[in-house]
Amino acid sequence: MKNLRTVGGIVAVCFAVFGCGGGGDSVPPPPPPPPTSPDLRISAYGVPATIYQGETVTITVTVRNDGGQTASGPFEIMTADFFDPAYTLPVGAPWSWTESSGLAPGQQQTYSVPYTAGVAFPVGPLYFLAVADILDDVAESNEANNTATAASQIVSPPPDLAVTITDVESYIQRDLRRRGLPISSPLKEFGDFWVDVTVTNLGAGSSPATDILPGISDITGSWGEFWPSRVVPGLAPGQSFSTSLLLNMGDLPVVPAGYYMQMWVDTADLIWEADESNNYFEVSISVQ
Repeated sequence: MKNLRTVGGIVAVCFAVFGCGGGGDSVPPPPPPPPTSPDLRISAYGVPATIYQGETVTITVTVRNDGGQTASGPFEIMTADFFDPAYTLPVGAPWSWTESSGLAPGQQQTYSVPYTAGVAFPVGPLYFLAVADILDDVAESNEANNTATAASQIVSPPPDLAVTITDVESYIQRDLRRRGLPISSPLKEFGDFWVDVTVTNLGAGSSPATDILPGISDITGSWGEFWPSRVVPGLAPGQSFSTSLLLNMGDLPVVPAGYYMQMWVDTADLIWEADESNNYFEVSISVQ
């Protein structure tokens, strides 16, 4: 026979704790907490790693609402630049004020703003600051996460070295031309010949001293030879350097199809340039 006292105790506990059995009312769950206030946060700040003096770039600021209520707009996003990492030496007045129409809970939006570095900015680090809701138009649950910082490097504009071969003549041809005597168009012998070369800095930045490398190959590209490289001095923007190279053809094979006279500048690719495609030049020549 079951112990009714024990069974009755279990039933009583069941009614008291779980609300079970005979139509007893269950305990209602607690009401959900009220939604939190808006909470604006800069989730991403896109600043180029390097910016040339005088260059215009695009900077992006992504603002997210981490709160539980809509951050009703409009509110302002400010961006500014500084010369020091403590953000105490502003370059000038804040250069961008971007207006947001509002963000729903969990929503984010990216704003793009142009930025132009001064042509006289010193080469070195530059620091950026962004602030969401700079005028405190939105009442937030956390006002401490409205700022973001980033750093970039101001660098001098790159050079752009372009090499061209302006003339190729045999030693005899040039001698005849200088003396005002008639000359023929093809090179007449495998001997000494002249190659006139010009290197121009087409970029906005100065280039350090470098080299040019002359070479020759047959039209089909089945063989090629090089001569020793020659020095090119440093060039300011827009400056050119021209020289005449006296080269010896030697015992090159006779190729009826002709040859390519070739010239490279910055042969070791030690100079970072705005355009690397114009570091090579070739011109077809024929030898009889």
